[in-house]
Amino acid sequence: MNLTDATRRRRLAGGLAATLVMIASSVVASGHTAHASDVVGGTISWGVKESFRNYIVGPIATGTVSAGGAATQQGGNGVFVFPVGGGSHEGTTTSATSSGSAHFVGHHGILEVNISDVRVSVAGGSGTIVADVTARPFTDTVTKNDIVTYDDVVLANLNLAGVTPAVTANSVTYTNVPAVLSPQGGPVFAPFYASGDALDTVTITLSLGSNGGGGGTTTTTTVAPPPPPPSVPAGQSDQVELVVVVPNDGGLAISISADQIAFGSLALSGDAGHLVAGAQLAGVTVTDNRLTDPGWNVTAHLTNFTGTAQTLSGNVVGWTPKVVESGANQTVQPGPQVAPGGAGIGGATLASATAGAGRGTAKLGADLQLQVPTDVTPGAYTAVLTLTVI
Repeated sequence: MNLTDATRRRRLAGGLAATLVMIASSVVASGHTAHASDVVGGTISWGVKESFRNYIVGPIATGTVSAGGAATQQGGNGVFVFPVGGGSHEGTTTSATSSGSAHFVGHHGILEVNISDVRVSVAGGSGTIVADVTARPFTDTVTKNDIVTYDDVVLANLNLAGVTPAVTANSVTYTNVPAVLSPQGGPVFAPFYASGDALDTVTITLSLGSNGGGGGTTTTTTVAPPPPPPSVPAGQSDQVELVVVVPNDGGLAISISADQIAFGSLALSGDAGHLVAGAQLAGVTVTDNRLTDPGWNVTAHLTNFTGTAQTLSGNVVGWTPKVVESGANQTVQPGPQVAPGGAGIGGATLASATAGAGRGTAKLGADLQLQVPTDVTPGAYTAVLTLTVI
């Protein structure tokens, strides 16, 4: 999962002493204590969730994604850029307010999310994205629910543990800050995403004004650079030692590369009793870095299919799991085949690794089979498949 700290030490052979060189072109000393700098401009660039944008404009939701007010959206259904109008920055603490809005409308207005007044707060290694949101709860593709208003909702939590801001005298930039859906923001995107799901990263670029310190004298002193270090004489050599520290324990994670899986054209079954179609579940990756190596198990949960005039049980889907690839030290077995129209794949096992042979990365998949009644109402039907590894 997370690569641990790597350290690097350098030793010079032949009795040469190592020289640390710091070249300073100028040193600025101020006669007053620095205060928080005002944020006078900038942008907050955030796409919310790429898979959600793609779903909205895709063939199922057939909707629109757009920016409003002073906000803009990058081409190709890209991220939103919200102009910053205020805030402050001091040390590791930053706040910024923006204007403009982002709009998502799908399923002919049955699915709707509007995000405005995006605000970002950063304190040390964490932060939040707060916004005003109106959303129409989505239950199915035929029920148009009333708009729900979420004022000043914490929409996302930020993790800045691996992010180093670029700071100058008049700017600060946080690039690609990881974000996850917060518990407060979960209802906005239900049932598509849940609290803790990864959102798009956010980039915060801020222009800073003068700080509030007032008066004081500023002096500038120019320091000549030190002489260069001695070169290594011919015939001698350099050595470098590379060190990597493996943590006491790692983690367990699962990912699916596809945002959407579409079944092929329906055809009459051999016994003429059903309509059938197939699809491929691919790109499922399980990574286990835990030193305890307790093994793992991947199970499925599938919602019912909702359509314009009918709901189909999720049990219409069956699968044949398969292990595409596994590590040399892993023992990974595919789960049992589940026929469509029976108990369904809800709770079924996609694959499992035995204790003592689960550490590493495995790639999984399944052949999906769909079986529906011949009198099913025409239209598009959608369901959500969730894979959980424990």
